[in-house]
Amino acid sequence: MKLITKIIFTALLLAGAFKAYAQPATVSGVVMSSDGTGPVIGAAVFETGASGNGTITDIDGCFSLTVETGASLTISSIGYKTITVPAAEAASIVLEPDSQLLNEVVVTGYTTQRKSDLTGSVSVV
Repeated sequence: MKLITKIIFTALLLAGAFKAYAQPATVSGVVMSSDGTGPVIGAAVFETGASGNGTITDIDGCFSLTVETGASLTISSIGYKTITVPAAEAASIVLEPDSQLLNEVVVTGYTTQRKSDLTGSVSVV
């Protein structure tokens, strides 16, 4: 009976050690543009392979995200090339502009107004 208790205790101890090894880490950093225009505002920063775990950069290009140890981050923004980097506690990430991606942006607007309230021309496409 003592042998079974020792085996169970050892198994629980090892399981706790593996759980402690895979603790999440907080990653924070800043995303800057390589062309010298400053921080990239609103860039998507997410953990590669983990759906739903992501954030966006603030007005200063800063972000903070909790990821698993050893994870990698994917950073993307409209008009910039998407990159993947290893997660580090303090990251300084530089995105390169990609002018060819600008052709993929589509802006649409939809609203309803009375005809008498309009002051300009209106067309339907």
